[in-house]
Amino acid sequence: MADSWPIESLRMPDTPAEPKHALALRMREDGIVVRVWLFRGLVWDVRFPHVGVRSEPFYLLDLVSGEESISV
Repeated sequence: MADSWPIESLRMPDTPAEPKHALALRMREDGIVVRVWLFRGLVWDVRFPHVGVRSEPFYLLDLVSGEESISV
């Protein structure tokens, strides 16, 4: 599993909150972890033990433009 998450490259230190949200998923040996980003600054990891998936999707939502990006 990679240690970096897709949105980390988009975050800048000391940047004002942006109206963008994201979800990303990482597989672990004991299940999965979903990382939730709100306004690119508030971040939570939610663990789902004993859950398996086939890929590690990433979703980005721009609240201003309504644009959605999905990577699988």
